[in-house]
Amino acid sequence: MTLDGLRVLEIGCGPGFLLHEFHRGGATCLGLELDVAAAAYAREVFSLDVRSEDFRAPALPSHSWDLILLSHVFAHFSDPVNTLARLYDLLDPHGLVFIEIPREDLPVFELKRRGHYRSTASHLFFYGPESFKRLGEEQGFRFLSLTLCGPRLTDFYRPRPRSRGIHRLLNTSAGQPVKSWLRPLYQSL
Repeated sequence: MTLDGLRVLEIGCGPGFLLHEFHRGGATCLGLELDVAAAAYAREVFSLDVRSEDFRAPALPSHSWDLILLSHVFAHFSDPVNTLARLYDLLDPHGLVFIEIPREDLPVFELKRRGHYRSTASHLFFYGPESFKRLGEEQGFRFLSLTLCGPRLTDFYRPRPRSRGIHRLLNTSAGQPVKSWLRPLYQSL
């Protein structure tokens, strides 16, 4: 599959694993990563154009990206409304934004809401499917798809037979791993 001509921006690209796959397919890619060491890895190992700068800075041209990716980054922004407005500005009128965020009902977030869990990489907001959909639509995006998978908070409190083993405790009864996320996909109107 060729991705020639596709312009991809990944915000919070880390060491560049996902962006590298798009680049290998022929896409023109830019990664933004505030972790200097991760950005250096992406440049050195994958020869990617990865910069340690904030996407909200005016240096990036408007309407210049066909696909914008944010994987486990969005929940860390202190101003989700202006973040989505900036994404809308960066996106080509026919482009797509893919945002991957943790489910709001995972146990770690429930513990955090109750004040029992502290993390240096804190999630500033928790989103359910409807609240996240509404947030995007209020900023002018057309909601295309939402994948909600993985366990609900109540799945962790269901009695389980002791003989199932630890690998089974980390899976839902449907066999989906705990590492599953809310994946909204938006398109500009």
